[in-house]
Amino acid sequence: MTATLLPLLLAPNNFTPRARTPWAGQDIYARYKKCVTTETCIGESWEVSCDPDFPSQILDASSGKPTGQTLQEAISADPEALISPRLARELGSDASCPLLVKLVNAASPLSVQIHPGDNFPELTPTECGKPESWLILHANPGCGIYIGLRRPWTAAALHSALASGKFSGDDMHFIPVQEGDYFDLAPGTLHAIGPGVTILEPQLIKFGKSGKTYRAWDWNRRYDARGMEDSVNGKARDLHVEQALKLFDPTLQHGPEFAGTTMRTAARSQPSAGVNVQIYPANENYAVRRMQMLPGAAARLEIAAGQGFATVTVLSGNLTIGQKSDDACVKIPTGYSAFIPWAGLPCALDTSLGADFALITHAALDIAVTR
Repeated sequence: MTATLLPLLLAPNNFTPRARTPWAGQDIYARYKKCVTTETCIGESWEVSCDPDFPSQILDASSGKPTGQTLQEAISADPEALISPRLARELGSDASCPLLVKLVNAASPLSVQIHPGDNFPELTPTECGKPESWLILHANPGCGIYIGLRRPWTAAALHSALASGKFSGDDMHFIPVQEGDYFDLAPGTLHAIGPGVTILEPQLIKFGKSGKTYRAWDWNRRYDARGMEDSVNGKARDLHVEQALKLFDPTLQHGPEFAGTTMRTAARSQPSAGVNVQIYPANENYAVRRMQMLPGAAARLEIAAGQGFATVTVLSGNLTIGQKSDDACVKIPTGYSAFIPWAGLPCALDTSLGADFALITHAALDIAVTR
């Protein structure tokens, strides 16, 4: 039997460069990362990642210093203990953490984009599909997201508008959002994140590959090499209009009815005193919970069924995960994430300051939050 493992604390500064996220805002820094960086404009923080472009680095839980090992390297060394015997058998040589968890914040709207499924024939050998979900963590008043079109289009008319730059934000269906809203975006959903919105974004990514994004429209913006807008001398980012239009039907994907198909409502539970859980409907890839614990509150993560792993991202306060003893636990402060291995379950959750955190479990594992 595999020995019990503690959660793996992950480096909190796995940020994408500004040139890749020129729309970056300052909310991720202000709310979550002040203690770990001086970089104020952060578009994406890859909290849990085995993506080869931005892999998560493991920290020593005692010193907080890098161990020199990535999350993928740890899983490859002992997949049965890290992701479970069942998933290790199913994935074989592709054993990995297929969940990519990000924090995303925009000061200006993201490009209007669409993700393919894994079977899209134009994907290269290093690319895969990218089903994803959005948990709204913060939204300034009146801010929101875009899902689908405002009205139906023919494919020919939409192609002409996108390719000529005559498309506009008014052509997208806009949804004002607030903290706690949740959206499940299957491949083939046209979407964009508006300014003033911060989200937690879990995605499914295959081993050794990067999830593919096709950019249909980018608000007619131009950027310099640093990722700063420059309407005079800047260069427009590449668009992928042809591929985007192969992935959705613009005569169907429009209006509040279509957008409503992506919205999910949380169930709520209070498994113990001072512990509140919002449980969002699981999809075929993962399940998302947001948990709030008052100072001194405690709970446990028990295995209800199946096998797999979990991840935690602490949004405020601090969280201690382990086996109920000082020498067998990991403390996770605000702005940090951790990977909870199969061999680390079941486990206890405690907090001294109180904690607000996201718990994401692989779909193959059914977790129960108990006293």
